[in-house]
Amino acid sequence: GSDRVPGAIRMSIANADRAGVGGMVRFEQKTLEDIEPPMEFGAWCSNAPYGRRVGNSDALTGLFVQIGKLARGPFSEWRVALLLAEQSHVKALQSATTEILKTRVGGIQVGLYGIEG
Repeated sequence: GSDRVPGAIRMSIANADRAGVGGMVRFEQKTLEDIEPPMEFGAWCSNAPYGRRVGNSDALTGLFVQIGKLARGPFSEWRVALLLAEQSHVKALQSATTEILKTRVGGIQVGLYGIEG
């Protein structure tokens, strides 16, 4: 996994260690621009920001446009799934999507969407 925020990486490592999978996963500090598929095919699952904590989910539109470009480009051979709370973010992916599941995360209604390659 990766995140641009060092604290998120530290928290992810600690969570993986507590879950007993620390030796099976890798976390790196990277921006989306720096991400490249580590192998020809795989799975990319993201719990991207919803925008609720920053108070403006529209400010995240560019993030989802960028994720969509990666899913259609370098990660086109991968299975890509995202937890999203806003339909505007689904549209910003500019990709064909399938809603796999609806659930709540921290009281927020979200959908798990698969991006169709």
